[in-house]
Amino acid sequence: MCGGITVFAPLVLNNIAPTDQVGVVGIGGLGHMAIKFAKAWGCEVTAFTHSASKLEEARKLGADHVVSSVDGNAIRALAGKLDMLLVTVNVPLDWQSFIGTLAPNGTLAHRGRSVRTDSNSSIRSHNGSAHRDGLAYRLAGYDGQDARICGTA
Repeated sequence: MCGGITVFAPLVLNNIAPTDQVGVVGIGGLGHMAIKFAKAWGCEVTAFTHSASKLEEARKLGADHVVSSVDGNAIRALAGKLDMLLVTVNVPLDWQSFIGTLAPNGTLAHRGRSVRTDSNSSIRSHNGSAHRDGLAYRLAGYDGQDARICGTA
């Protein structure tokens, strides 16, 4: 139940609608569930994976589109398209490119680990929101809300 609510809660807490476009980074345990939940919710789902062997698996799970998470050009081609980006991995990412996929006021929900940026990054957080190149987007982190949804807190 913990894994499921970890990736389902961001959809509910951020008012993701069936007409929204959701990206899922990572096709591991959490990513599998995130793709299935977002697709069942009615969303158009884009899965990101570094593994060529998981491309077809992501499609079978319900992803409408599958993109290599190490192909910066393919990621940048999605600029401004995603209403939510749900990150389920704990590996270094090209954050500039991934955040660039978000539509204005889109949401980045990170479930893999804390977002770390260097002092030269254009990513900054302030009072629960974050900004990229002058466009606002939400940085949705874990604050216990997931546990409250499933009644375990």
